[in-house]
Amino acid sequence: MSSDEWTIITKSNARNRKQKKGAAQACPGLYRSNNHVAAAQHGDVDSKSKEQIQNAIIDCINSLERQYQSGKGFAYRLIDAISSDADNFHLNEIVVYGIGNFSTELYSPSMLQLAGALLLRRLVAAKFSNDSDGTNAATNQKDGDVSFRQDQQRVPIYYYEPCIVGAEKEMLQEVFCVHTLENNDMGKLPVFNMRQNNATALQQDAEKNGGSRYTLFYMPHCPMRLYCNVIWAHWDHICISEMVNSRFHPIMIFGNSFHAYDERMISSDQRMDPTNGMLRLVPFINEKSVYISSENRDLEDSLRMMDRAFNDCNVISFSVDKDFVVEKPTEYVPSDDPYQNGELL
Repeated sequence: MSSDEWTIITKSNARNRKQKKGAAQACPGLYRSNNHVAAAQHGDVDSKSKEQIQNAIIDCINSLERQYQSGKGFAYRLIDAISSDADNFHLNEIVVYGIGNFSTELYSPSMLQLAGALLLRRLVAAKFSNDSDGTNAATNQKDGDVSFRQDQQRVPIYYYEPCIVGAEKEMLQEVFCVHTLENNDMGKLPVFNMRQNNATALQQDAEKNGGSRYTLFYMPHCPMRLYCNVIWAHWDHICISEMVNSRFHPIMIFGNSFHAYDERMISSDQRMDPTNGMLRLVPFINEKSVYISSENRDLEDSLRMMDRAFNDCNVISFSVDKDFVVEKPTEYVPSDDPYQNGELL
């Protein structure tokens, strides 16, 4: 985790510095990384590079799937943790935040993170198909046909990255059939709004079936503030009561350890922050670590950046008793002065 996840920046001389003409602009919002600057510098990619990037992503998906099928390693434990917590892998959709720019380097951490989300969608879609018609969707596919469009129809991915470049957006939409969001309101966009803009017969059926399916927020290595905003926007999905409408599916999060945040947060001001819903839920979380660095010996070349992509990531689910009232946090509203917003810079 980077230090800027923990530091509130109160003032800076940077506001007085003039930006050099033609210099790469840092991307605003909740996510920052060197990849963002690289993307701003490299712009869109040519057709040959697009093909290389596309093939590399598929290589990563296939490598992760082989790891899953081996019954050990990160991919296997990730699927196993989600499957056991989500009532035998019943996911309604996957919301992906904070991947960064995946086109800047082949087999980069961002590319591996994207591949992990696409593999999850493939496996959940196959499970959904098996449950629906009794057939094995995985074995019915043609060799090399990953059926991205069919996967998206069964288990949609909603994807937001503030620094996405045109070639990446085009590839996500046209090749991998991912629904890209124009904004996510700093993590406060409700998943119900995402569904409204991407309605399908499957989703309508899922709405009628009530809260039996989970929403997975796939957020490896995001800032704490983004987790808090997602929690605030989906409080009724976590603290579910019998009176809540069936459209509130329970949520799970794949990302940084909430327990680690709790242990490292020593500032009394941060602990008293009324917008921090994450700390309020720490007593009610089930957290499963799915990444073990020592297993990364003899990995396929496409997985060589696994440490940077998934270290310290966990699957987090919530078990708040219906009779136990947890006060909802207040909404986070950024300051008009961007230098008061810490990690939002």
